[in-house]
Amino acid sequence: MPFLPSSVEAIVLKLVQGEEGVAWANRRNGWNPETNQPVCAWEGITCDEDGSIIALDVAGSDLRAKIPPEYGQLKSLRSLNLAECDLYGPIPPEVVSLPNLESFDVSANAVDGTIPSSFAPSGSMRNIVLRDNRLKGPLPDPLPTELAVLDVSKNHITGTIPWSYEQLHSIAFFDVSHNELVGSLPYHIGDLQNLQGFFVNNNRLMGTIPYSFSRDDSNLVQLFLEYNDLSGTIPAGLADIPPLKDLFVDGNKFTGTVPRSLCKLTLNEDFFKDKFNVSGRDGCTSISCPVNTVSEEGVYPCHQCPRQGFSPYLGHNKKCYYLDERMILDVFWKRTDGPNWIGGDGWNVLNAEKCMFQGITCNNAGKVINIALPNMNLRGTIPEELGYLSQLQHLNLSNNELTGFLPSDLRFAPLESLDLSGNRIEGFVPPMLCLTGDINGNGENGDFACDVISCSAGTWSPIGRATHKTSRFIEEEDRYECQPCPGSAQYLGSKFCPVVNVVVGSFTQSSANTGGIVAGLIFAALLLCCTSGIVGARISRFLSQKAGANCKAAQSRSGAAQGSSSGSGVGSSNSGKSGDQDEAEELWFLNIPKDGIDDDVETKLKSKSKSKSKKKKKKKSNDEGGEEELYFVDVPS
Repeated sequence: MPFLPSSVEAIVLKLVQGEEGVAWANRRNGWNPETNQPVCAWEGITCDEDGSIIALDVAGSDLRAKIPPEYGQLKSLRSLNLAECDLYGPIPPEVVSLPNLESFDVSANAVDGTIPSSFAPSGSMRNIVLRDNRLKGPLPDPLPTELAVLDVSKNHITGTIPWSYEQLHSIAFFDVSHNELVGSLPYHIGDLQNLQGFFVNNNRLMGTIPYSFSRDDSNLVQLFLEYNDLSGTIPAGLADIPPLKDLFVDGNKFTGTVPRSLCKLTLNEDFFKDKFNVSGRDGCTSISCPVNTVSEEGVYPCHQCPRQGFSPYLGHNKKCYYLDERMILDVFWKRTDGPNWIGGDGWNVLNAEKCMFQGITCNNAGKVINIALPNMNLRGTIPEELGYLSQLQHLNLSNNELTGFLPSDLRFAPLESLDLSGNRIEGFVPPMLCLTGDINGNGENGDFACDVISCSAGTWSPIGRATHKTSRFIEEEDRYECQPCPGSAQYLGSKFCPVVNVVVGSFTQSSANTGGIVAGLIFAALLLCCTSGIVGARISRFLSQKAGANCKAAQSRSGAAQGSSSGSGVGSSNSGKSGDQDEAEELWFLNIPKDGIDDDVETKLKSKSKSKSKKKKKKKSNDEGGEEELYFVDVPS
């Protein structure tokens, strides 16, 4: 008579799927029903004294299967470890909502779909490890309040970091790195006193570093912020964190200098240990290379930008910008699909004078002061290089098909008017751009507002932005405010409110209104404006007058900025990267010949460790070679 498994055994055996599953089970003790062993004696299964299954661990096996939804019936299960198998398919909500489940690990598989939102907020879950899969969609919200470990790194997670995560008071290890997250860091995330490891690197985050991290009672050991689009300055208060061991901020858009209080610490020592000759390295360059330098990894060794090149940011990787206006316009033309513009006379004519390009106006010195290209079918992203047009006063790219995010680099240009309405630009206005005076009257009477730059996602106005509320130069009938949109105004600068989801004469309300979200970011970044230090000799020649005016305007409101707060918005550019790095217009990449550098540099690692395992992040090698490279920086072997 064939063996008939019990109901519990039948549930467990749902993990055995197909011929490959049967072959796998035959190699495991007890998993073949013909052996007639009790389920508690099966390999990888642990039971309590009552015979109930409390743990299932087959990690590291060659099991190919989907996670069975039937496992949601194992009500006593506390730990499920299916890491490093060959899993595929989605995560069943029934499983992660088990009332006694404390640890769920399916890392290093091919699990796809979205992360279920069925984690019980008051449940017993302590560890959620979903690292290195194919998950997409937003982060789950809310999460169990007792959660200690969240690792969803190396997936395709989108959206923002929820503000509710500020309430995860038991969290010790938080890793959302190597995803596609946008928005800003929740301001009070640094107040979590049990937090030891915080990894948000390699995303598209914007905004500033929350001052809540600067706590003398913090337990933070590792802070990984690199390869985002964060801006402002590096808070000196980070030096107050007693156990801080690793701080990586390279590949962002920080200005100023590394605070001397941080330079005095022996940070990032493990990163440099036994990797190469460290003579000349100091505490500052161990954290970030200074402005007007580039390096392979944003930290020591640092190399001066070649002549006519500059870098306004700390810790920039491989790239020095070139200040030639014709070259910047060429980059703009290529990035916005110039061959398919409607119009654009002169833009692609060899040796044509830039001041004769359609939509370009120059002053008597031949410097570009106005770019007006509305309604011309521009497609693609706005290149950050436009911010380095030293005398650009007016920029109108309205009513096109531009996508991506609004680059914060535009704050470097002396803009008086900016119109990007009627495009498909995502995210929010960068806080440092919100604090730039003069743009569309912003900063007049000490009043700064992001809506004056562009209406946020979820709002609209007939001109795609608000007019300055207190400006004496605007007639009452010409004043506009950004209004909430009950439709689907999902882009910055919307000029109308689409009517969607009409049901019995009513609208489905949109939750995309982020108009108030960036308010805290403005105040958090306000003080940074005047403390950012020297941006660099090359850039300062044409930015000093603008920066001085901006700082004076910001100082008038600095009293109101004490105790500044931050917000969580949507959007950023991709880690300060400029897009298609292999195309001919990329003329400013640092090129390190492979035969001119120590092999150790190519393989050095940033490691992030926790109690039982060590995670390492491989360094990217520089393979940006080619004849289009304008500048070559020789690195002594």
